Amino acid sequence: MKCYIKYLVLFALFTIEIGAFASRLKKAHRDLSAYNYFAAKHRFEKLMKRKPVPAAFGLSTIFYRNDNPFHQLDSAYLYILKSQSNYAVLKNKQKEKLKAFGIDSAKIDSLFLLICKKKYNKVADSANIDFYNQFIQLFTKAPQWGEAINNRNILAFQQAKKINTSDAICRFTESYPDAPQVEEALLLYDKLLFAEETRTGTLDEYIRFTENHPFNSNKIIAEEKIFILSTKDGKLNSYEDFISKFPFNPNVNTAWRNIYTLYTKEFSKEKIIDFRKKYPSYPFMNELEEDLKLSEIFFLPVRFQHKWGYISNEGDTLIKPKYQWASMFSEGFAVVQLNNKKGFINKRGEYVIAPVFDDAENFYKEYAIIARDSLYGLIDKTGKIIIPIEYSYLDEFSDSLFLAEKEGQFGYLDAKGNTAIPFIYNAAGDFKNNFAYVKIADKMGIINRKGINVLRCEYDWIENFTNGLARVKKENKFGILNTKADTILSIIYDYIGPFKNHLAIVAVNDKYGYVNTNGKICIPLEFSFDAGTKEWADFTNGYAIFKQKNKFGLIDSTGKKVLEAKYDAVGNIGKNLWVPVLQKDKWVYVSLSKKPAPSGKFDYASFFNHYSVAIVKQKELYYLINDKTEWLTLQGFDKIVFWEDFIQVQLKGKWGLYTLNAEELIPIEYEKIERINPSVVVAQKEDSLFYINLQNKKIIHSSGQ
Repeated sequence: MKCYIKYLVLFALFTIEIGAFASRLKKAHRDLSAYNYFAAKHRFEKLMKRKPVPAAFGLSTIFYRNDNPFHQLDSAYLYILKSQSNYAVLKNKQKEKLKAFGIDSAKIDSLFLLICKKKYNKVADSANIDFYNQFIQLFTKAPQWGEAINNRNILAFQQAKKINTSDAICRFTESYPDAPQVEEALLLYDKLLFAEETRTGTLDEYIRFTENHPFNSNKIIAEEKIFILSTKDGKLNSYEDFISKFPFNPNVNTAWRNIYTLYTKEFSKEKIIDFRKKYPSYPFMNELEEDLKLSEIFFLPVRFQHKWGYISNEGDTLIKPKYQWASMFSEGFAVVQLNNKKGFINKRGEYVIAPVFDDAENFYKEYAIIARDSLYGLIDKTGKIIIPIEYSYLDEFSDSLFLAEKEGQFGYLDAKGNTAIPFIYNAAGDFKNNFAYVKIADKMGIINRKGINVLRCEYDWIENFTNGLARVKKENKFGILNTKADTILSIIYDYIGPFKNHLAIVAVNDKYGYVNTNGKICIPLEFSFDAGTKEWADFTNGYAIFKQKNKFGLIDSTGKKVLEAKYDAVGNIGKNLWVPVLQKDKWVYVSLSKKPAPSGKFDYASFFNHYSVAIVKQKELYYLINDKTEWLTLQGFDKIVFWEDFIQVQLKGKWGLYTLNAEELIPIEYEKIERINPSVVVAQKEDSLFYINLQNKKIIHSSGQ
């Protein structure tokens, strides 16, 4: 009976307590509804232990709202999580009772989402990494959690990039190792570290960088810089030192090839053999052996239909046709064009300098002029740009300097691309024997290789020094000056010719004579000067033509008349001092030596060349005779042209080729014939080109135009 009373009392007390809690909850909600946040907060806090779901929901609501001093979204988030977790374990009957207070799962979830959204928006608006990190650390169940991580990473990477130091990037990768930006960041780190540790660009900096950061992605750039700086002068010993000091640098093979290219610059058999002896460790000996064979082969550029390639003098294909155009080989390289760009190949058909230029000239004295966008520059045989592509004109190497034009002014560059003489001239010429003519405004002068005026720009015309002398023209008068600006011949003459056989024509007042290189008049001015005198009065082989009473004769270097002026014309002196002269409408030969001249009269006669043959004309046709007046060509031609050891002949508009013994090499059926090398000529017939070997008289290649 006592037990029953005890349980009855406990039940009554429990019922009273339940009622009390319900009453407190109602009061708390009433305070909340009345915006009495202090009282509501106090009541909900006391209910947390017994009624965690509604109490936490109420507290979360208070902390969520921003119209009270307790507004704090982090606290709102923590309390809504407690409300959610406790609600999940309530019995359905208990959940039903909470509906009376407007609390169910939907309301709890709704408040949860509102809290998360509001908090995330504040964080996003702040663009503050610390706020993002706090959100990520606390709001782990927020739907924006993944987005927060992503945006935090983006923001952190942006800020690190803005700082733009390797330390900043390193901190980012260490702080956020799982960020998708890490891969990009690591590359940027390598780049920034490389820039920071090689700031001044010295060789020592690049060497230290490769040693301290062997796995940096920019190590290859550092190694390239080491190669460039170690060999910047382009000299053989620099490449040798580079190979010795940096044997594992990836540019070692390039260094070896450059040594080979520079050492064998003429690409001669002898040079290649010398190289093989001097550099037995050269890693490309197989190529060298092939080059050794190719060095003795003449490569002939020919066109196969619409493509260019190379054949030998025998017609064998050496490089298959694949180019738009191809040049002759020079110093072991040839210019070829592909896809409208020009580059250089070797005799193995390999590109040694890529086709990246709009235009290019063959190598000459180890350098080649190249062009891009109508501007010119210079490269060496390793492909290194020596002179930037920025000049409107660039001439070949002459006396160690290059004449160039930029913005309408001329100047000179050295072999390193440096300005040797400023660009201050309106016109200029190549250096020859350490001197060059220059022009400022309308006046000309001469400078030396230091750019110093040897002859000031005060002359109307000037020629460069030859054997220390220069002809000048001022106020329509000629004179001669030397390299010290001394007057060798006063500027008083109407004309002065070039020195030939150490003598030059000088004319004044319609009379001419000759002056020597000392400025002495050695043949008096007693010959009549007219417009034609300049064409025939220069000395040749110790003799000069003179004119007297409309007749021509010959004088020697002393002025002595060796042929009286009794001929209508006098030709050039040839072998055995035989001279062709025109007398009574016929050409004959007279001798200035003891050896009698060949007999015969001709409509025209040339001098005898060193092969003892001459061209003569009879009845409108030309023939070849020897010094015995024997007719070497029984057939006559419309024209005969000496080709040193051959004669080119024309008949009825067509050309052929004969030996000096009148043996036919190429039949007379071509519009044009040009010699390519001692063994091969190219002949044009209509729209076709024929390459002919002179040794066997065979056509080795033909192609349509």
